[in-house]
Amino acid sequence: MELDIQLGDIGLVIDLFGAVLLFFFGLAPLLAKDGSMTLSTGNSDYLKRKAKKYEFLSRLGVSLVFVGFLLQLLGNHIKWSVDVRLNDLLLVVGIVLVASLIIKLFVRYKKRKYDLLARYIPQFDEENPSHMSKQMWSFTIKNNTKRVIKSATLYLSNKPSVVTVLIIGEEPSVKIPSKKISFEDINPSTPVVVQVWNIGGHMTAGLDCYLEINGKVVRPKILRFEGDEE
Repeated sequence: MELDIQLGDIGLVIDLFGAVLLFFFGLAPLLAKDGSMTLSTGNSDYLKRKAKKYEFLSRLGVSLVFVGFLLQLLGNHIKWSVDVRLNDLLLVVGIVLVASLIIKLFVRYKKRKYDLLARYIPQFDEENPSHMSKQMWSFTIKNNTKRVIKSATLYLSNKPSVVTVLIIGEEPSVKIPSKKISFEDINPSTPVVVQVWNIGGHMTAGLDCYLEINGKVVRPKILRFEGDEE
């Protein structure tokens, strides 16, 4: 069985992809329905990167819709078609789907060389029940390789008031408070826990922190209070 594919058919498929992108990423309107302006709160680097990603994908969706409409319009005036066997088309679609699934699983489950886990721990007490006063972020650095990390640097979003380092089998140590915390000789399978006080009580405070090892940036995985990943 052969399919007679025309320009209009290709345009419809491109329109479909564009519509899916717009459905998931949309276009942020400058004015809401009630006439109010959409304002940005905070200056998180993570949120800025996410906003740029959404803007790119939404513009790509609009572009695909435009190109698809153009091809449909041309298809009404230009007689162009190509015969494609249905079996070959299904085979190509199947290969693309399987390849996408394999790549997704590989990226998701590939063991990372280094991990940076971040957990926000608010400090509640009778005198200060609000978490906006004192708070602690606990960062766990994991070396999943078989080699010792000679040096690493933890970059914080704000300067902390107290920095404590905990390593299994060693006495706790106190670092000089700074936005850059340096470490040496991180052994494999020996997590390093870094407790930093008062860098911010919002989730973006942890998202803006990162670990640098030999020029490679490791972004944190944010954990909930129960330990589940965000």
